[in-house]
Amino acid sequence: MSAWQVSDAHIVLLAAGSHPTYTNAVDLDELNRRAKVLFDANQKSLQARYGDEPSDRTPRAVVHGDIAWVQGLPAVVVLKQANCYAYQACEFDGWEKSEARRIVETVKANAINRLPGYDDAPWGIDEPTHTVMRLV
Repeated sequence: MSAWQVSDAHIVLLAAGSHPTYTNAVDLDELNRRAKVLFDANQKSLQARYGDEPSDRTPRAVVHGDIAWVQGLPAVVVLKQANCYAYQACEFDGWEKSEARRIVETVKANAINRLPGYDDAPWGIDEPTHTVMRLV
């Protein structure tokens, strides 16, 4: 397995994607804190994998426009970026219980809720129906 440092744009996408899409109340300080958590976890992964020295820089700041930009992306793109990041950042001990992993899981949950057809799909199935079969 190989790992690399994802771009600042990738980090910002995930931090912005961790914001729920159903509200406009944005705490940019919190999103920037999450961006730093994600960046640091990626650095830890590279250090664990290759012995790289951690960078002393911080990722580009998340701004209001990033929320709209990420929300405008197809959900499948956001999901793939979350999986890509997780692959790059999972090499250090503690990844499974890390805040970075929890942020990625939040990004995935937010993106899944935006998938086409998600809102129309039933919440629970008692028996097979034609409606469910048409959705599949």
